[in-house]
Amino acid sequence: MPDPQAWLDDPAPWPATRFRPGAPPEPGDVAHDEDGWQLRFYAGAPNAPDVPVHRFETLGAGLRPGELLRIWDPEGGASAWRVVGVS
Repeated sequence: MPDPQAWLDDPAPWPATRFRPGAPPEPGDVAHDEDGWQLRFYAGAPNAPDVPVHRFETLGAGLRPGELLRIWDPEGGASAWRVVGVS
């Protein structure tokens, strides 16, 4: 998993991109707070402070290509995502 202290110490946003069939890539970022790790996707409103968050937890050994994550959307629904890249 990502290191919360490394995230706190890094002044630059940690970028994320959501790819969905038939839709353009959606920019966002990875963030951490007292409730854990989250993904935020801006859908045309870059860096909006009130963008809904998607919380995540790993289902496997960690955040590596090929691993699965459970993502909780802002309404509480869950889905599984496969990690395709980490840099």
